[in-house]
Amino acid sequence: MRSISRTLTMAWVEYQESGDGAAFTHVCTSRLGFKNAFALLPRAKGSSTTRVAANAGSSKFVVRAFRDPGKKPLRGLIAIPGKGDEALFERWVTSPAISGDELSAAPGAPEPIDLLVLSGHGGGGDVWGDASGEDTQVSPAFAFLQYEQQTRSGRLKCIISPACSNVNIHAAGFWLSAFRHPQPVHLILGYEGGYSGGAIGARALAKFAETIAKNRSMPLIEAWKVANESVRARQPWAALAAMGGEGLTIEDWLKNDLPPLSNIEDLLHFNEDHPQGQDVELVDKDYQVSWVTGGPAETVVQMGNNNPARTDVGLVAGKPGKIRIRSKRASMNLKKGQEVYLFIYQYRPDREFDINDLLTFDADLLGPHPSTGVPVVNPEKGRVLRDGPPSTDALRIVVPFDTDLLELGFEVNASATDVLKPDGPGQTHGRYLLDFVHLHATMFFQGRHLVVQQFGGRTFPATDGALLRR
Repeated sequence: MRSISRTLTMAWVEYQESGDGAAFTHVCTSRLGFKNAFALLPRAKGSSTTRVAANAGSSKFVVRAFRDPGKKPLRGLIAIPGKGDEALFERWVTSPAISGDELSAAPGAPEPIDLLVLSGHGGGGDVWGDASGEDTQVSPAFAFLQYEQQTRSGRLKCIISPACSNVNIHAAGFWLSAFRHPQPVHLILGYEGGYSGGAIGARALAKFAETIAKNRSMPLIEAWKVANESVRARQPWAALAAMGGEGLTIEDWLKNDLPPLSNIEDLLHFNEDHPQGQDVELVDKDYQVSWVTGGPAETVVQMGNNNPARTDVGLVAGKPGKIRIRSKRASMNLKKGQEVYLFIYQYRPDREFDINDLLTFDADLLGPHPSTGVPVVNPEKGRVLRDGPPSTDALRIVVPFDTDLLELGFEVNASATDVLKPDGPGQTHGRYLLDFVHLHATMFFQGRHLVVQQFGGRTFPATDGALLRR
C-alpha cells in the first residue's frame, strides 16, 4: 500500500438542502480519509451531533443525513451559516481554517482546509439560501477580489460549488481572483446550468467521492464528469482550472506533488461539450460594455462594487440607468449606420425573459434618429445568441453617428420586481448580463480585385452583470 505524506481536510458549508452535503462528507471522510474540519470544533454541551464555533454564534455545525431507499444512511457534519455570520464566512472562504474553537482565515492557523464546498442556490459567483431559517448568502468570488492582497494559507486547492450556474464559462471572470494570487486555488468544480440538488445531487456527489476513492490517479475533473453523467437526470457539470492545475488528482494531492502555480490569469473551462477544456477569454480586446446605475452620481457596475450587499449598485426598480458601449481602440470605433446587437440575458443562459418586463429605453432612442432616419434601439425577440440560449431578446442598435462611446439611457420598470420574481442573493431578482456582438468590414486589394472581409466579436462581461433590486 502506498504511503501518504499527509491528511487532507475538507469542509462542507450549506445554504439550502443538505442531503448532498451529508452524502459527500460521509464518503469523503470514510473512503478517502479526509479530515472533517468542523469535527475539530468543540462539541455543543450535551450533544454528540452538534459542534460550536466561538466566533460564529449564529451558525450551526450539525450532522445531517441522506437516506436513499434500500441503502444505509449517509451522515456528515456540515456548517449551516447564520445571517449574523455572513461577514465572517465571506472572509473565511478565501483562506479557510480552524483555530481552536474558532473559524479562522489567518494564514498561520493550525488546521487549514484543502477542499471547500459551498452549496445552495447559485449564480454570478454567489451562493445563498434559507437553510438557517433566514435568507443568508456568501459571495466567494467577490470575497477573493476583496481580499486579493491578503496572504492565504496556500492549502486551499479545490472549491466545489454544488449550485446553479456558478461555473458557467460566462461567469469565469468572477473567479479570476481565486487564481490570481501567490497561493492560488487550482480547481473549481460546479455546474454551468441548473443543478438538481436533492436526492439527485446527493447521488452525484457521493458518486464523485466514490470514483476518486477507487481511482486516486484519476484527475478530479474526469471524476466530476463521470459522476454527474452517471445520475438521472444527468447534471450539467463544469469545471474551471488554473492553467497547469487541471490535472489535479487525489494521489498527487496527498503526496503534495502539485505544480508550483502562482498568480494565474490563464484559465481553462471544461464541460460536456469541451471535456478536454477550452481557453477562457476573460476580456474583450475591442469593446467595454457596462451597466451604469443612474442617479446624482452615476456608478459603473463592475467586479469591484458588484456585491449583493451593495444596494446602491445595479438595476433599481423605478430608477434610471444606462448601457455604455466604449471602443478600446480607434480602429474599432462605431460608424454611423453600423448595426450591432446587444443581448440581455439572465445569469442562467438557459433562462428566458421578456426585456420589456425589465427596461423602458428613452423615447429619443426608440423613434427615428435625425441623422439616420431609423431608431437607435430596435428590440427583436427570439434572436439566436451564439453559445447562448436558443431564444433571447436582443437589441438591434443602429449607430447614429461616428463615435467611440455610445450610451443608451433607460428606466428600470417600477413593476420589474413584481413581474421578475426573487432569484438571487439577498432577495434580489436576478443578475442580468450583457453580450455585445458586432461586425466590422475591412477592404483590401488582392491583385486587381477588391476583397471585403467581415469579422465579428463579442464581449464577456459577466462579471459586470447587474442585479435587479427593489
